[in-house]
Amino acid sequence: MRFYVGQYADNRKLTHETNFSKLERLLAIIRYLHEKPRTVKRLMGIMAMSERQVYRYLSTINQSGIYLEKNFNNEYFITEDNCPICKQPKDQHQNASAAA
Repeated sequence: MRFYVGQYADNRKLTHETNFSKLERLLAIIRYLHEKPRTVKRLMGIMAMSERQVYRYLSTINQSGIYLEKNFNNEYFITEDNCPICKQPKDQHQNASAAA
């Protein structure tokens, strides 16, 4: 059974299952790029996607505020400085425990 949770402008239905798998893939790519630098071809193999799909996901990641870097081997990667999700706000945790 599919539940419709949205609709594209061209009237294609977007299902909960489709949404979840896209989100899973997006988060997996972020995790892989945070672990170590990877080429587009390597991401294609890991994620079982076409080159075009990988570039679309990389663009989406960049537009979301997680800035990708690229080294001289054409490998993309994410550093903690460029990833608001990956940062561990140590000062906030220390302030919260001191106030309690």
